[in-house]
Amino acid sequence: MTRIISTLRIASRRLWQVPQCTLTVLLTLALGIGATTAIFSLIEGILLRPLPFPDPDRLVDLGDRLGDNPGLRVTAREIGTYASNATAFSGIGADRSVDFELSADATPSLLHAARLTASAFSVLDVAPRLGREFTQQEEARQACASDPIRTLRGA
Repeated sequence: MTRIISTLRIASRRLWQVPQCTLTVLLTLALGIGATTAIFSLIEGILLRPLPFPDPDRLVDLGDRLGDNPGLRVTAREIGTYASNATAFSGIGADRSVDFELSADATPSLLHAARLTASAFSVLDVAPRLGREFTQQEEARQACASDPIRTLRGA
């Protein structure tokens, strides 16, 4: 035990004698540890943690491709065509991410939300935490209504 303490004393004296080297070593360690933590967090959150739905391996993301641009969104009309003609899927639902501003008091808050088709909840096999699912008829009525149906799924 005394040998370890003696070695630590010698090492600390050497580090105090060369502060530039000490600073370089500490910054390198900090960057390495920070980068490793960030990369692990991304991999764990994206690849290792399962999706919060039953049977996530059965979900498919549909999209369009035009030339070299694979990131085109599917339109509402195309979703309707897929839903009525596709036989390979047990159900088709659609979502679109949107942001809303909530300003109930002096400080507005940004809310991340999604607009869904009526079938999205049944396709994902989930229920809203607050509110209720809406029907195909309500979806058709709400397409041009000023007071949309709201449900809460996640916080």
